[in-house]
Amino acid sequence: MALPVLFFVAAMAVRTDQTPLRSGCESEDTVVASLPAGTPVEVRFRLSDGSDCFKVAATIDGKDVLGYVPASALTGLERYEHERASAASVDTLRALNPVVTETKKAVAQTGDPALDRAQQLLEANQPAQALEQMQIAMRRHPRDPNVLVLAGLAAYRADQLRAALQAKHRGSIDA
Repeated sequence: MALPVLFFVAAMAVRTDQTPLRSGCESEDTVVASLPAGTPVEVRFRLSDGSDCFKVAATIDGKDVLGYVPASALTGLERYEHERASAASVDTLRALNPVVTETKKAVAQTGDPALDRAQQLLEANQPAQALEQMQIAMRRHPRDPNVLVLAGLAAYRADQLRAALQAKHRGSIDA
């Protein structure tokens, strides 16, 4: 099932000191990290189940962490809602289908086993493992635009948005 994706950026940060970043939205879910007040967070998505919970990414002591926080723990919600409401919506998977199809054809012509394996892993819905294979392939084909597209797709599907952008802009991925 394809989900609509909204593209926008809103500056959000943690409101209170020692905010628990949890493995889920429930208060009994495991605490992954404690976030200091003012920690910038990157919103991955907001649950639409009525829980008013956000999946966010943050960096704590140089380490990237991913988890869930309640909306009440965040600042910048007004701007987030404003930008969300005015953002264009696109069915990402449907929009990428023609690109992915052409990329697969071009990548198959390289004969690179790492690329073949990465494609198999993406089709098997194992994007993190595909991303590992793409790191190998990127060293062999650092400027091939089709390899860059596949690397970006693997990073995007592995929820590594920064790595996806790096693949696009620099021809490398740092997962």
